[in-house]
Amino acid sequence: MKKILSICFAATMFVGCTNTEVEYDNTSKEIGFTAVSGNLTRAVVDGVVYPTTLNMYVYSWTNGSTAVDYINKGEFVYRNADSGTAVWGGTTPYFWPNVKTLHFAGVSASGNVASATTSYDVENDVITVQGYTPGASTAEGGNDLMYFPSTAATKAAGYDKTTTFVPVAMYHTCSWLTFLVKGDAVTGASGSTYKVTGLTVTGIDDNADVTCSAANAAKPVTWANNEDGKTATCAVTNGGLGTLTTTAINFETAAEYVLANGTTGNVVVIPQVPGKLTLTYSFESSTGATITEEVTGLDLKVDDDATKNVWEPGKHYVYTITIKANEILIAPTPVDWVESPDHNITIE
Repeated sequence: MKKILSICFAATMFVGCTNTEVEYDNTSKEIGFTAVSGNLTRAVVDGVVYPTTLNMYVYSWTNGSTAVDYINKGEFVYRNADSGTAVWGGTTPYFWPNVKTLHFAGVSASGNVASATTSYDVENDVITVQGYTPGASTAEGGNDLMYFPSTAATKAAGYDKTTTFVPVAMYHTCSWLTFLVKGDAVTGASGSTYKVTGLTVTGIDDNADVTCSAANAAKPVTWANNEDGKTATCAVTNGGLGTLTTTAINFETAAEYVLANGTTGNVVVIPQVPGKLTLTYSFESSTGATITEEVTGLDLKVDDDATKNVWEPGKHYVYTITIKANEILIAPTPVDWVESPDHNITIE
């Protein structure tokens, strides 16, 4: 799993609290988040900060407790603080306790997390989201489910009301697909009329349970209970890709692809055995007529070994599709979600 951004807790003044078990007073500072650049890897979210449009759900418990006893799936939303600092505060404000210290864990408000059944197991440091569905949001992080594990791993004694910032690192739980399209010496030549008009991923599971825990270094994210027998489709957003050239163009953004760059992307899927791809393209015949063709069932596999042929959590799969005049061949290789030009899957 790769860290994509760092987020910190901040303290600002607000009013109100719903917790009655831990002592506080109305002069205490509110618990909030502020996004900062840190140890980053570019991801589906753009830039170096957590998207201001993406809320978070936070769990918090007092040091020594074996269960969540302070904030239970509290929603945190972006606020523009008076200081100009980007701050996420609780939709219902939460305040630091007077004496006790706190630990935190959380998950992004991506996909259907708002309505899904979620929980946090303090003793095992496990966040569970039941029946997660990524959806097809094109907003930054809109379907890129991320989480941060227990802050007890970085500060065993917990954080108290004197804390200014509590740093947390976000991790990916899904798989990210990127599709690049180009022509060959014929279909991508100057004056070519070949255009790709549609890409759709088919035959994929779109609902499953996920458990997240950085405490389990060998397998921090586990997906299970995928919908049996129900498959979905995911259309790749077309950003206006024009006539094919011999340069690989990101089908979604209609720009030349740079692997290290982020993208708002809607092709985020639950880790699973890869689905298929339906490709639609058109070209002009020698008589000037526009001919549209559709190719279905293109294999998106990442390995010939069935035991390894899966989209994995936190991995980025870059598919390069070359449209030829007489055939489309697929020669995939697995990729990692890292800033490297060497990782791609080729479809010719």
